[in-house]
Amino acid sequence: CKTLVKLDVSENQLEDIPDNLVELESLRELDVSQNMIKTFPPDMGKMVGLTKFVISGCKVQALPPEGNARNWRIALFSCLFFLCSWQHARS
Repeated sequence: CKTLVKLDVSENQLEDIPDNLVELESLRELDVSQNMIKTFPPDMGKMVGLTKFVISGCKVQALPPEGNARNWRIALFSCLFFLCSWQHARS
């Protein structure tokens, strides 16, 4: 689906995000919260149109690669804060 703008797959016990998700060029909002996701597809940083990315409640071990996406720093700011807090709490 090349016209999908918002995708909410929260609370589905997902362990990963399919690699072909990056083909959704029109996707602006992605909610994968409350799943068991630990990592992200390597090409996810190419999703330049993605402006809202919700990963709360996931078992994230690393952020998606930034790649060519200019919006990632803004879209992932709250995720970075979460990861920093989580790493600090573990030490």
